[in-house]
Amino acid sequence: MKYYVAFDGGGSKVEAILFDENLKKIRHARMTGMNTASTSRETVSANAHKLMDELLDGTGVTEIENVYGAFSGLILGTLKEKIKVNNENHVSGEAKMGLLAAFVYGSAITALSGTGSVIFWPKDENTCYEAGAFGSVIHDEGSGYHMARMAFAECIKEYEKRGPSTLITKFVCEHFNAEDIGEAGYNVYHFEGRDPIPALASCAPCVGKAARRGDEIAKHLLRECAARLAEQTIGLINRSDAPVDIPIVTEGGHWKNDKLMFEAYEEFIHEFQPERKVLAPFFEPIIGGVIAKPHYDGEEITDEMIEFLKEEYKDFIYKYNED
Repeated sequence: MKYYVAFDGGGSKVEAILFDENLKKIRHARMTGMNTASTSRETVSANAHKLMDELLDGTGVTEIENVYGAFSGLILGTLKEKIKVNNENHVSGEAKMGLLAAFVYGSAITALSGTGSVIFWPKDENTCYEAGAFGSVIHDEGSGYHMARMAFAECIKEYEKRGPSTLITKFVCEHFNAEDIGEAGYNVYHFEGRDPIPALASCAPCVGKAARRGDEIAKHLLRECAARLAEQTIGLINRSDAPVDIPIVTEGGHWKNDKLMFEAYEEFIHEFQPERKVLAPFFEPIIGGVIAKPHYDGEEITDEMIEFLKEEYKDFIYKYNED
């Protein structure tokens, strides 16, 4: 039996799945604090070793045939320290995995919104158009970090008696175990051992939670985030002349904040080009790493295989927050 690993790495966490040649899941592992853009390299390295231990210890697996997904050199290097990896021709890339998780096998524009954000379209092997991806220090428009900053700004306005009240404040204070926003702001810098950027970004879902309870400020922020992502997408389309039959696929955990964000984004895109498809993934991106194995081996992704995947990886079906 041959074994494989799929990775999905973002600004807040890295997930890994160990699976066999029949695509059966052996083990799933997850670790936060894995992005060197927002977390110290020492912390990332320590967390990477913990991730591999959680993924492999006690499985009896002695070698990995190949690796798929979105991962850094540090992650791959740590895996190779732990276990033999036979194939050096690894298949990686957020765009590829996100599209496969949506069962899209051809060309597509990816609108990624996680802790960070980026819009990209790999036109061909030599050309990839991008929008955004300037990072949190400059501006990650439409990202979870961007949302969290906007949300915290509204909470501060309420706290300082210079803005209207919002339910976001209640949920942000609960998230950071704080009595008020003053304490929550302090706790951002001391939250669960995380660096401040991913710590702050972690409160972005508080906006969706408030919106689902009717908070108008929260609804506005969701639409604002969607608008910034749509602007970047439209700019990319204008620069690249991407044909209208090229779909857009959303990817990243921040889209889960609330379905209103996806619906607003789709609305903005269709105001520009009504005929262009906007698709949400069926699975979490990491399952794109599992699907990559048969796809890049040249196997047909049959209806039978899809039904097996839907059952085997039912815990990884992409869902919008509903609490």
